[in-house]
Amino acid sequence: MPVGRSHPDAYIQVTAVSEQQTENTRDVFPGLIPERTKRAFHMDVQKEIIYANGGKQKLRTMSANFRSAEGGRVTFCIANETHHWIPSQGGKKFYDTITNNLTKVQGRLLCITNAYEPGEDSVAQVIREEQEKYWAGLAEDSGWLYDSLEAHPDAPLTKDWAPYIVEMIRGDAVWLNIEDIVQEIQDGSKPVAGKRRMWFNQIVSAGDSLISVKHWDGILKPGCFGDKRDLRAGDHIALGFDGSKTDDATALVAIRLEDNLIVPLGIWQNPNPANPWHVPVEEVESEVHLAFRMYKVVAFFADTAYWESQIDDWSDTYREQLLVKASPRSTVGFDMRGNKTKISQTTEAFVGSIVDGRLKQNGDKLMRVHVLNVKRRTNSYGLWFGKASAESPAKIDGFAAGFLAYMALMAFNESGKKLPKEYTRRLYQF
Repeated sequence: MPVGRSHPDAYIQVTAVSEQQTENTRDVFPGLIPERTKRAFHMDVQKEIIYANGGKQKLRTMSANFRSAEGGRVTFCIANETHHWIPSQGGKKFYDTITNNLTKVQGRLLCITNAYEPGEDSVAQVIREEQEKYWAGLAEDSGWLYDSLEAHPDAPLTKDWAPYIVEMIRGDAVWLNIEDIVQEIQDGSKPVAGKRRMWFNQIVSAGDSLISVKHWDGILKPGCFGDKRDLRAGDHIALGFDGSKTDDATALVAIRLEDNLIVPLGIWQNPNPANPWHVPVEEVESEVHLAFRMYKVVAFFADTAYWESQIDDWSDTYREQLLVKASPRSTVGFDMRGNKTKISQTTEAFVGSIVDGRLKQNGDKLMRVHVLNVKRRTNSYGLWFGKASAESPAKIDGFAAGFLAYMALMAFNESGKKLPKEYTRRLYQF
């Protein structure tokens, strides 16, 4: 059992990304701290700072400003509502600064949060997804003690079941009035996803998300590694490619014909958006050529934007091997800026195949982030997909490449062409 002890130079911070959030916390200090406690520790309770023992120890509230927070010798930090700590609010930089400060003095961090909205790339989301990698054996233990009470994904919001579920999920937050919460849950004017995140602590996508967490995670194929090892040398595959050169990501995704398993062969994106970065073109090209050496590629659709010369080369090199063409003008090149009717129809089919479980995914973490970042769009042609906004840092290129691989798969299926009954698999050792 952990036992607390006094720190002679304790410096405690209660942090949030907005001044209003810190006010919500510090406003309860006067009523929360008994007079006998103030006397025992010689506490001076001020508006933003509480001093104890003659100023040797202090507690202060602080909102996100990573530059002013730099260098503080913080011994304990409470990070409040980290599902709101998103990049556009400076949340990630603030979090990095806080954790660096704590590490210098062997300090401790406590994050308190509701369920985050997938795709916002909040600090809560980053921490959870890193923990999932650790639970899956894909990362080392980084020292987190993670505790979360979450309702089952299919937990009903009905007035009959909600009281029982809320009572379990609220844990020791006994001040929450179950009757009031159940009434709030029944309010049809509120979005369902928001109610599930707030009261059931479920990590669910926003109402405008194209693919929900439930549906994407529901098509995970057991026994996968979450990487390219899930494909075997000689497998028949359809390929999709979505490329950029600088700001956006670049992705190459395969779908295996045998079982419709989606496997990202590579997703390249800037590891530190604060620094200039360029897509490693040679590495991407090598991955494309390796795919043709390792597997039997029957169709390959690549968005022509930014990569015209490379796509022309791929079309010429693999024209005889590919069984269907991406467009009348190119074996590989497909213009995502045109063909709007075709794209809309395929978007509906792609989403339907995910929802119905006809497609499977291999658990790749970065692919999952890209898929959950995608927002639902409509136009005169029907269903569409896109980013949250043109300036959004949330990447969706892994989804776009998967979409193009699915389009290539459909083109092959609709062509009526048959795979050879017998073929020899080529095995490669690395």
